[in-house]
Amino acid sequence: MNSFVAWLPSSITLLGLSAGLSGLRAATLGEWEQAVMFVLLAALCDGLDGRVARYFKVSSEFGAQLDSLTDSICFGVTPALILYLWGLQDASAWSWLAVLFFILSCVLRLARFNLSQQSAPGTPAPPRFFVGLASPVGALLLLTPMMLFFSGLGHWLRAPLLLVFCLLGVGALMISRIPTLSIKHLSLREHPMFWGLLALALFWAFALGKAFWLTLALTLFAYLLSIPASTWYAQFVRSR
Repeated sequence: MNSFVAWLPSSITLLGLSAGLSGLRAATLGEWEQAVMFVLLAALCDGLDGRVARYFKVSSEFGAQLDSLTDSICFGVTPALILYLWGLQDASAWSWLAVLFFILSCVLRLARFNLSQQSAPGTPAPPRFFVGLASPVGALLLLTPMMLFFSGLGHWLRAPLLLVFCLLGVGALMISRIPTLSIKHLSLREHPMFWGLLALALFWAFALGKAFWLTLALTLFAYLLSIPASTWYAQFVRSR
């Protein structure tokens, strides 16, 4: 039983990696909604594995390295290639540079995060703020044009210029030093109403079919708009 518990967080991480790679396969088959859904599943696994490790007190350096390698694939390579296959495959060859920029930004952001974790003694708790946009949020934010397209908002969302702007903009946010709120810092015990409202909103979004994609996209935009408030709040916390 102890061995099972010790491997449970890594198993969740590997499930997330499998979801990310399955998203790539779905994209090559033109199953776009499934591709984005797999990235979302990978993000959910990324949020769960660390919580499970801390709950059972089985955090390890192996798990941390596995998580980082998984994130670079699921939230760097996979979303960038999905977006490229969806709307940039027939565009100018220069658009590939934007894809590379996003992937490299994700890898650099993860490397910086790993160094910050290693500098802290023991097993650090989830930070209240991230430095730059977290890679799972960045991956989902990159795919918001596809989510809005699934909601029926029009083919203009596949415009190469818009997609290149998303790749460059989200990549820049990931490698920036802007403080962003950490969703992982929110605990179920301390914020039960937040998680209850989120679960209720997602339930109705699923029930309404295509409204799920619109709800998810609007939620991501709301998080993006919260970044200026996050910057102010981080400065306020530091000043105290």
